[in-house]
Amino acid sequence: MTAPALPSPRELLWQPRNWTYWVYLALLVVAFFSLLSAFQPLQVLAPAAAATAVGANLALGVVVGLVVVWLSVIHRPPTTLAVAAVAWGGIIAVAIAFYVNDNLLASLSTTLGAQTANDWGAAIAGPSNEEWLKAVGTLAVIGIGIRWVSRPIHGLFIGAWCGLGFQVVEDISYAMNGALNDPSSDATGLAQILGVRGILGLLPSHWVFAACSGYGIGYALLRRDRPLPVRVLFAVGMFAVAWSMHFLWNSPLITGQLEPMIGMLVKVVVILAGFFVVYRLAMRAEWRWYRHVVATDPALAGAAGADGGAQPGLGTLVTDAEIRSLRTRRRRYRVRRRLRGTVRREARGSANRRGAKARGRQAGRLIRRLQRAQGWLAITAATAPDQLPALRTRITSLRIDLARLGAAPGGSGTERRRRHRRADRQRERRDVDRARERRGADRPGGAGLREPSGTDAANTDGGER
Repeated sequence: MTAPALPSPRELLWQPRNWTYWVYLALLVVAFFSLLSAFQPLQVLAPAAAATAVGANLALGVVVGLVVVWLSVIHRPPTTLAVAAVAWGGIIAVAIAFYVNDNLLASLSTTLGAQTANDWGAAIAGPSNEEWLKAVGTLAVIGIGIRWVSRPIHGLFIGAWCGLGFQVVEDISYAMNGALNDPSSDATGLAQILGVRGILGLLPSHWVFAACSGYGIGYALLRRDRPLPVRVLFAVGMFAVAWSMHFLWNSPLITGQLEPMIGMLVKVVVILAGFFVVYRLAMRAEWRWYRHVVATDPALAGAAGADGGAQPGLGTLVTDAEIRSLRTRRRRYRVRRRLRGTVRREARGSANRRGAKARGRQAGRLIRRLQRAQGWLAITAATAPDQLPALRTRITSLRIDLARLGAAPGGSGTERRRRHRRADRQRERRDVDRARERRGADRPGGAGLREPSGTDAANTDGGER
């Protein structure tokens, strides 16, 4: 199930009364033509390298995008806002950063000296300019879709999408410049840049930095139950985390003391570990909020059923066992795999192997839809309670479909073992019947004739005599 019908996405694409929307569109148009003029000479000088750089970095961007989608376990902001964030990061932020970075690097050369600026200029100019550009983009996208964004973790994902757009376009520019400036050939320079920035720097890059600062922005804007100084301090702290990660990645620290490749790998581990801590804290806070809303919200009164019964009632929105299984994708997958196996074993008593597998796959799809619908319970109750009847109907219909297949998510282990034993007995009886039919068909004279026993043969001989 996709997101419940909160406000229509058409309203998101057209907001004439929202000044943030108009500022965003104006900046997008100006930045697009600015980037077009900047990339045009590179495309003319090396068209093959330009096409390769664009295709390779777009493919790598899709990989990172799938990672971001995979990380959004419970719920995520609308796709339209994700596209808007990618456009800000890939067009507006990059166009501004091209000019601001050059000016700041020139200023650092004058202030710190040519050698110091050459060693530390990227570490200072990069995070100082680019992180606030991505943070402003996250703030602008949240301002455009404020009615669709209600949780701090939405800021984390919007920031990640904004950073992903910046990362893809910046890597395209680096790859094209590397192809032109390499003394050997365009292919050599392009391969070197793609190897370092596209593969080694694929994960610990701008989307990670912007996700951290975006989480702070989302917390400051959306956690109105917290005091304002606490929210502002948290946002500043998360921006400092993002800035520090970016600084470490661009600086000669670690790589200057170790072998370059080993130093880069150490940086990758450190940055990803820091992001994992931030993501873990965000997901734990989101999970506590989900359980609190499901347990206490009046609109979801009685939503969580107990685990004592063999299986949840068809009108139960979510059981305690199902709530625990929704927390991570691994737990969700285990539930789907277990129920697929249950349905397959039970179906083998009345269907062939292929039909049993098909029923198992169908049960897996239904369980996935049920888990998605249950994940939207808290956010729907908090932001659009008028949509809860439709969500309740959806969950009930999915439970009915699962019951028809013999699947019982949340059923007790004893009940599942009983069903498995019944299915095994049915399968054994079916195998015995098939063996009898096979033996009868192999005998001469047909399946309906049988050989006379010893007593019958004696009686027959006596009668003949």
